[in-house]
Amino acid sequence: MKNTYTLRTTLIKSLPIAIPVALQTLLVASRQLVDVTMLAQLSPQDVAAAGLAARIFNIATIVSIGLATAVGILGAQYFGASNKDKLRQLSGSSALLTVLISFVLTLALSFPRLIVQLGSSDPQLIAATSEYLQIVAISSLAMTTTLCVSTLLRSIHVITPILFIAAIGFATNIILNKILIFGFASFPAMGLKGAAIATTLSTFVEMLLVLAYTHKRHGWILATWSMIKSSCQLSTLAPIGKLALPIVINSVVFSAGVFGYHAMVGKISTDDLAVFSLVSTIEMTANFVIMGFAMGIAVLIGNAIGNKNAEAVRQLSRYSTYIAFGVGVMTALVVVIGLPHSQSVFTSFNAQHFERLNQILPLLVFFLILKALTITLICGVLRAAGDVNYCLKQDTWCLWGVGLPLAFFFTFVLGLGVYWVLVAMLIEEILKTLFSYLRIQRGRYLVELA
Repeated sequence: MKNTYTLRTTLIKSLPIAIPVALQTLLVASRQLVDVTMLAQLSPQDVAAAGLAARIFNIATIVSIGLATAVGILGAQYFGASNKDKLRQLSGSSALLTVLISFVLTLALSFPRLIVQLGSSDPQLIAATSEYLQIVAISSLAMTTTLCVSTLLRSIHVITPILFIAAIGFATNIILNKILIFGFASFPAMGLKGAAIATTLSTFVEMLLVLAYTHKRHGWILATWSMIKSSCQLSTLAPIGKLALPIVINSVVFSAGVFGYHAMVGKISTDDLAVFSLVSTIEMTANFVIMGFAMGIAVLIGNAIGNKNAEAVRQLSRYSTYIAFGVGVMTALVVVIGLPHSQSVFTSFNAQHFERLNQILPLLVFFLILKALTITLICGVLRAAGDVNYCLKQDTWCLWGVGLPLAFFFTFVLGLGVYWVLVAMLIEEILKTLFSYLRIQRGRYLVELA
């Protein structure tokens, strides 16, 4: 008998996946927030450098997430169809692509100065950000491996152990940050450079733990060396490549566009960039929490498609919209309650910095609610159902055709400040929410891949 869903059963079945995934992604995303928070005790320039570096490295992160998303979509459908051979073949293909993508990302991030100069004209900020990125570049392999293996495990409903491993990685990052940023015993204080080293080391610790756990408990899903070699064939790579390529392109287009917003603020002033970096870091952290819920829905939708249960897919799509709105409201409430009490943490920020933050806060609330809807509808429903090409077209038009041109007009033509950059971002999210909802209502998004 095929499953059917109501609002209640959607919550009951998605939450055991969504809550651990949300906590895991929150822990991963919070590494950047921890860096910014600790560096805020030093100077606004360190905050600006960490924020700018985070936005650039976020391009690499989202490319890796693009590959992991394709792995998750196929894995959930194969698991729904009870096809273990396909799952192992998918493991081999993803291992090969992980090495290739990680090599490209490491190479690109090792020479970041030209990209950094797009985000700021401050020579000291450019130098500090470039050094940070050159250090974290080598963590690309660990990050991509962890994301792909974790997503593959998630697609077969192995959730909680990965959360514990992420918690260990997060704790390792905090401890190393404390030692390397501020100094401890024989370790000298290294500031921003110390934060970069701490992030890199903790990422490798997490990768080794994920691989060790998977090998011991779910070794059947890991591809053998012969399977990885056979993945070099075009016919083997085609299924994941067909999904991954639009998602990775979408990720690059999206990340480059978001960096464009950051670059515009950076051209206004370093102080505005510091404030925007804090807001952006809060937004990124909230996004990863929301993504956890979206991934819970995505796994259920993928399983339903693999089980050829189109009615369940439609029910999940409808009820996920209601739940996403609730998640967005709760995320916004946390920010509203927490941000006014942040002065004791960001000791290097002055009254002018916090005045700008208070001006932005109402917009940030609406932005986070809309973001919850767009992430859930796009990543949790449309992509999970295989509608990746539409997502690429929609993201490209809304971001590059509307959001960025509006931000440019507000900033460089009208001479307005950081507040209006966020207004442009808000308009972009309104359009994405509307178009995604209409696409789902019309039912033209189901693609069977298993």
